[in-house]
Amino acid sequence: MAKRRFRVYRWLFTIGLLGGAAATLWLATNWSWVEHPRVRAHIDVRQNGGAEEHFVIRLPRDRIVDGGREGSLPAAYPAGVSLPAAVQDAGHVEQFKLRDREGEVVGVAVRHALRDGDAEDAGWILFLPARGALMLQHAEGGGGLAGALSRAGLRPGNAWTGNLELQRTAGPVDGGRGRVVGGTREFSRHSGSYAERWRLTGMDEQGVLRGTIELETLTVIGR
Repeated sequence: MAKRRFRVYRWLFTIGLLGGAAATLWLATNWSWVEHPRVRAHIDVRQNGGAEEHFVIRLPRDRIVDGGREGSLPAAYPAGVSLPAAVQDAGHVEQFKLRDREGEVVGVAVRHALRDGDAEDAGWILFLPARGALMLQHAEGGGGLAGALSRAGLRPGNAWTGNLELQRTAGPVDGGRGRVVGGTREFSRHSGSYAERWRLTGMDEQGVLRGTIELETLTVIGR
């Protein structure tokens, strides 16, 4: 009798343990533990279709992480990882605070670029809490930022003051715009185009830029 009772208790314990583990797994994957505050989105609806939204990054105050010189990745990202030399020479990653057109911080933006010879592809991931992530991709022309600054009069090691406006998107969408390639949550069915514009007013001797980065997205919701 005692052995039979022990077996029953053991089975009850095992079932309870497995049931608790299953419930914990379900809660971890399906329950929203953190509700991010939703900031009001400033969206303009075009008459011919599509929703237009403007984002702004103020330099240098909104820069979170810089990959260093253009054409490099952070030395330790993540810590302890050694990247191949080819990737080190070709890639560049930056992170910024992301603002809406009213100047309020609404999320975080990551810009990444890969260079292959004279060609360069770049893209953005815009993380907007409570809304989702929007993924963007474009081809860059005109020699990139370094070439534009050189043509505007910047000399290596010197400070520079001026007024440079540069559209860095050069396709693949008509009109020199980049492509909205997808997203998550409310952006999961979005497609469209975007423009990335840099408006720069100066750079100090250490290479710190002053100005703004503007991202203008025009999206439609697919079926």
